[in-house]
Amino acid sequence: MVQRSPDHPDTFSLLALASAQMANACRAGGDLRRADEHFQYVRFLVRDQGVTDPLALAQIDHLEGSLRKDQRRFEEAEELLTRSAMLFRISGDAVETARILLKLGELYFHQGFLDWAIEVVEAALERLPPDEEPRLYLSGRHNLALYLAEAGRHAQAAGLVAADEDLYRRHPEPWTQLRLSWLRGKIAAGLGEPAEAERLFRETRDGFVRQGNGYDAAMASLDLALLYLREGRTAEVQPLAAEMVALFESRDVHREALAAVRLFQEAAQREEVTAGLVREVAGRLEAARSWNLHS
Repeated sequence: MVQRSPDHPDTFSLLALASAQMANACRAGGDLRRADEHFQYVRFLVRDQGVTDPLALAQIDHLEGSLRKDQRRFEEAEELLTRSAMLFRISGDAVETARILLKLGELYFHQGFLDWAIEVVEAALERLPPDEEPRLYLSGRHNLALYLAEAGRHAQAAGLVAADEDLYRRHPEPWTQLRLSWLRGKIAAGLGEPAEAERLFRETRDGFVRQGNGYDAAMASLDLALLYLREGRTAEVQPLAAEMVALFESRDVHREALAAVRLFQEAAQREEVTAGLVREVAGRLEAARSWNLHS
């Protein structure tokens, strides 16, 4: 007779976990159809073979939640990630609970639910020892500052970034430092420091171009365009839009992304760019980024 416990998961739990990991590998590799097929088998095992190990179920929910998030099936992703966090919490795994809460915060942020995103990330950071998972902790602190800035709470965001200077210095790689300069640009723009914001947005955009990251370069350019609009510098939006189109035409990007930046360029040529259009283009680029990764 097979004994089931969190410390000794049974054969079906191990098989379900292995299949979920295979699904996650397919997701990361861009094959969402195969990932879906693997999860159909995982759910068969959970449902019909009596998989009850809470840690196995928590990890399965986490991995499937990541897939649904990438598929932009946000309600399903929220349900799965919430249940995963609850199971990890019940099992006493504070770090994994925090990890899932941070992902849930990202989900809320991308849907525009900033207050929920802030609340969830704060809850995650309460559970996360800074010295045990320093990179995860910095990621959480960075996301919290970003969400605060996007919610208009720029002074609070600036305070977090200032408090975390030592943490950022421990991670000198471009991925982290470019996102820091981008965040600082958003904060400077919100605090009424347009010259500093412009410098930081340009520095960020140029850094992403050097890294071959066209999507984030375009998103930083849109932040720069918003700054120009607020400053009444509408004529400077047109060359910015032309640079975005040239960047995307030189890369293999999803057709929706190219269509979005061309729409932006056409509006800039007519001097009809508005903050609403910038937000619309940003949303279309975020969606196209996901499609490009998984097409």
